[in-house]
Amino acid sequence: MALDTPDGKSAVTAEHAVVDIDMVASLKSRCLIVEGTADRSSIRIELDAKGMSNWTKLIAETGETLSPKVPIMVRVFSIKNSTLDFMDEGGKVTLSASEVNADLYDLGPDLSRPARLELKSSGGGQAKLDGTAVLTLVPVQIHADLHVENLDLMAVSAYLQGIGIVLQKGSMKGNLAFEYKSTGDGPVFFLGKSNLTWHDVKWRAENGPSADNKVDEIRLDELEYDGAKSMATLAKAHINSLSIPGPLGLHVRLGNVDIGKLSVGFSKFSAQAGSVVIHNVTLTQERGAGRTEAVVSNIRLNGLGWNENVLSAKAFGLDGIKLQDSSATSGLPRDIRFGKISAEELRADFGERFLSVAKFDSADAEISAWLAANEGLEMPGFIGAGPAGIGTGSTNESWAFSLEEGLIRNYRLSLADHGADPPAAIVLDGLEIHLQGVDSRRGKFTLRLESCVDRRGRITAQGSGSFDPPEADLRLQMEDVSLRPFRSYLDGFARIDLAKGRLNLKGDLAYRPMRNDVRFSGMAEIAGLVTLDKKEGRDFIHWRSLRAEGLTLETAANRLSIRELIADKPYARIVVSRERTLNVIENLFQPRSKAATPPGQVSRPLAVTVGSLLVRDGSADFSDLSLQPSVSVDIHDLTGVIRSLSSSPDAKAEVSIKGSISDASPVTVSGRINPFRIGTFADLSMRFTNVDLTELSPYSARFAGYRIDKGKADLDLHYRLSDRKLLAENNMVFDHLTLGERVDSPEATSLPVKLAISLMRGLDGKIHIDLPISGNLDDPRFSITGLLAKAAMGVIAQVVRSPFSAIGVLFDGGSDDAGAIGFRPGSFELDGVEKSKLDRLATALSERPGLSLEIRGTARSGRDASALAEQQLRRQLENATAIELRPVSADGGPAGSPALSDGDYRRLFSHFYRLRYPDAAEWAELPKGERVLAGTLFASAWGKALKDSSVSEFELRRLAQARAAGIRSYLMQKGIEPNRIYLLDVELNPGDGDAVALLSLS
Repeated sequence: MALDTPDGKSAVTAEHAVVDIDMVASLKSRCLIVEGTADRSSIRIELDAKGMSNWTKLIAETGETLSPKVPIMVRVFSIKNSTLDFMDEGGKVTLSASEVNADLYDLGPDLSRPARLELKSSGGGQAKLDGTAVLTLVPVQIHADLHVENLDLMAVSAYLQGIGIVLQKGSMKGNLAFEYKSTGDGPVFFLGKSNLTWHDVKWRAENGPSADNKVDEIRLDELEYDGAKSMATLAKAHINSLSIPGPLGLHVRLGNVDIGKLSVGFSKFSAQAGSVVIHNVTLTQERGAGRTEAVVSNIRLNGLGWNENVLSAKAFGLDGIKLQDSSATSGLPRDIRFGKISAEELRADFGERFLSVAKFDSADAEISAWLAANEGLEMPGFIGAGPAGIGTGSTNESWAFSLEEGLIRNYRLSLADHGADPPAAIVLDGLEIHLQGVDSRRGKFTLRLESCVDRRGRITAQGSGSFDPPEADLRLQMEDVSLRPFRSYLDGFARIDLAKGRLNLKGDLAYRPMRNDVRFSGMAEIAGLVTLDKKEGRDFIHWRSLRAEGLTLETAANRLSIRELIADKPYARIVVSRERTLNVIENLFQPRSKAATPPGQVSRPLAVTVGSLLVRDGSADFSDLSLQPSVSVDIHDLTGVIRSLSSSPDAKAEVSIKGSISDASPVTVSGRINPFRIGTFADLSMRFTNVDLTELSPYSARFAGYRIDKGKADLDLHYRLSDRKLLAENNMVFDHLTLGERVDSPEATSLPVKLAISLMRGLDGKIHIDLPISGNLDDPRFSITGLLAKAAMGVIAQVVRSPFSAIGVLFDGGSDDAGAIGFRPGSFELDGVEKSKLDRLATALSERPGLSLEIRGTARSGRDASALAEQQLRRQLENATAIELRPVSADGGPAGSPALSDGDYRRLFSHFYRLRYPDAAEWAELPKGERVLAGTLFASAWGKALKDSSVSEFELRRLAQARAAGIRSYLMQKGIEPNRIYLLDVELNPGDGDAVALLSLS
């Protein structure tokens, strides 16, 4: 049997068909009533591009109106062991089924009346189809209830290509209750409460990633579709193990998804879901040799909807997020964890690019983030970003957002800067943030932040902010925030290690980034600071507290002002190294390159003003390791104030500080300085009282060659510095300075230091020294110690050169060169002037029992010899007179030498000269009758007689010895012990110089 459509195509064929005609019934009803069967038949159903069936064409020609009355009625017709081919030319779909068994009841003669079809079994491979249907041919209507098993979805895959889905695999089972109606406006499809299940479905998006999307199972309960309204509803759905690939190696896997009360409108696409629960979401991303995985637990959405580019949800929540990053560099954090997250009244407008949330709440998170060297902020994973980084950027327009209330609770945020060595890291623990009224498009929002910082510290901030323009006004407070994590940042500025320190801060912060302006006003304190000298690993600078009251920082104006800076128990360890470098300079003033100033910008130094700096109970240790043994001095109880500090070039700060050295030596410092321009200006007076000199013994050993065994000092110093030129006055009083053992030092002076000390020491045991020094700070050889030592050695040299000036005894017109006592030629008698000198010398020696006097008698072969010769000649004349006169004393004894008159003296000399020189020229010139020489003749003769007189060296030595002995005797009469007076060997000198005795001190 064969039945063809008008176009000649086969509609049905059968190898064997049996038709029974009920003639009686047929005659009564005036139509042919039949029953029949067809075995091994082939049924072909085709839909053209317009959706018209070939069976419709079989009944009526195209364009004809199909009559509902036909002269035949099929009471029952059975199809057995048949095949069914369905072809949809419009959808490019072909379906084939074999072993089809069906029964058709009550078709005709009125085709508008429903016929019943029972599809008992249909199998094609693994697929099975059972069910019943009610058919009406005029107009065409189908009501069917079908049960499907193992239907291969590839047979209908072409229907999905129209919506961009390329189906590759899958099967379906379930119960279908559908209705098909042919109306004047076209066919209409309805789906009743159907339950369907898809298994092992695989597909990919036509324009998406090349990887496949997969789902193990999709189960739809009570699925309904209203073709007239283009609306689908679903009581609930369950998705098991959905796998979706994404860009940049991202892969999403949903474990179990439950959807409740879903409705979808297709005319203008819209969707509503009562609830969506995603029990487990896994996101993975391959990163080179590593892998990032994020697991999200129990995502819940209530009141989810999509309508006209708007996605909304009444409530959103999840139980936790855990991210693990195996691609992170060794030693960097690998995990991020979030606890519960919830949100209410979410709305995302994709047309306006605007996201609004009524309330957001997130708790119990652990987040790690870091700054990599020369890169941006990074954190483990960061799904969807470029390699391990944040901020890959997008050229798309950014989204705006609003948040009525936001809560972040119990967050733990670990931050690190790996560009520093070692990395700078802090941990914010128990972080709480409360936001209200956030809108990125307009207006201000309120902010409150609280967090612990590295266990002991705490930070709070409260105030308002805005996004357009970006601004913030906050009341900021920090308590006990450790500074040690930031110690690496000191490496570029100082050679010290920050061992301890805590930041306390309280004030108002105004943030205006569009104007490059950050303003802070309030109080700041660094407490418990301890820094170490990296070179030695010992304490360098520390304090109990450094607090700034009335602090104002303005970055736009590049200005910092402090009303009062208080340093409580500051301490500094100042060391001169063995290489004679100062640790303060080495540690705090490291040379560093200046940052390049952008073109068009002028670099301005920070303007700093400090009303007053108060120092309370300060201390310092000074050590000079360049000496052996080293010097160590402790300074305690430093208290005082520095007022009017300013970085202005012409600023002058007033200094007034007091303290003590080694608990017993008061120190005061007063004057003016400019500490912000080191070396430009200073005018300081410093007074040190009762300083133990034994602490400075290594300096005396180095420069004087002796240690100090005893002594104290009062120092009154005045240092003036201008344009790096130093002028200093050092007024020093040394009390009972006593030198100790001799020390070998290559820098020690060869001057007699002990003598100088004895010379300068007064009766009260004190030495007064004025020691002016000067120098240029730019001189590479500049050294305060060196200048002081040089000046001191100059004083010692002066004292040694002028010892009697040093003890206040001046000789001959104020000069004490050689310390001479004058005598008349040929005499050893002391006159009144010389006795006065010796009186002053005796007083000075009495006041300085440590001094000894050395006396060297001298005589000259000129004037002294002449005087001795004259003395001898006079004695001869006097003896001659005595013989001539032979006077007798009143008691009958011989009388003393007579006193000669001038006349007698010329007469006796003339007699002596005539006897000695009878042929002398003077006699020829003497007038006749004259026997006595006078005038020039006398003088000529006298000179010749003296010239020819002979004075022996013995007589000159005796004269010199007598002079020294006379001085000793006189000083002994004045109370000077003879054991302190030494007579040196006499000195005989040629010529007619002064007749003196030479004195020296030792």
